[in-house]
Amino acid sequence: MKSARSCFINKSAPFFLSNVSRSLFDGTIPPEPASYVDVVTGNFETPFFDILGKYLREQHKGPGFVQTVMDIPLLDARSLHEALT
Repeated sequence: MKSARSCFINKSAPFFLSNVSRSLFDGTIPPEPASYVDVVTGNFETPFFDILGKYLREQHKGPGFVQTVMDIPLLDARSLHEALT
């Protein structure tokens, strides 16, 4: 059985996430791929995109690999692949 609090959080999640996204990306939704990579890398202090970009270049992997690893649509994966390579 869900608590009243979890129901509130679930119902407000899209609104909350929308505000976070707008705050992180200066109101530009959806952000450009290069901007997305920069903001995520800087704000969350993660080497994920640096490592992924290096792997893509060294192993000659294509957008399909990005799609699989990140579980995102191919069109988004193509844009990210371009920004990372």
